[in-house]
Amino acid sequence: MKHNAIITADEIRLLEKVRHGDFDNVTLMPSELHPLQTTGLIESIRSITLPIMPTRYRYRLTPAGERVLQQKKC
Repeated sequence: MKHNAIITADEIRLLEKVRHGDFDNVTLMPSELHPLQTTGLIESIRSITLPIMPTRYRYRLTPAGERVLQQKKC
């Protein structure tokens, strides 16, 4: 999918949630975010944790994701 392809209202809602930090500090990738990551609109960042704790991730918008969100808000 190209970044300028048709994007659904649900995907816009998810991009806004990622921007606001609703997916910070999660152990597994929510299935609803997988399509956004495979298209390059979001990225996961491994959080620093202790070795005995499970790995946690936070998700943020890529520059392409920011552009898509800005275009849809206009």
